[in-house]
Amino acid sequence: MLNDPTYIAEAKKRRLNPGYLDGETLQKNVLEVMDALDPKEFAEVKEVILNKYYKKR
Repeated sequence: MLNDPTYIAEAKKRRLNPGYLDGETLQKNVLEVMDALDPKEFAEVKEVILNKYYKKR
């Protein structure tokens, strides 16, 4: 994806950084977002993640 010119152009248009993040930086970013959520929002995110991505098939 990082070599796809269409993806890079769309990311730049949306003012996103289409570059690579190491695991430590990614984890830090996720924790910052999760810490900013109030308990209700956190519960909703948790529900979506558990049901959509970790649902037993």
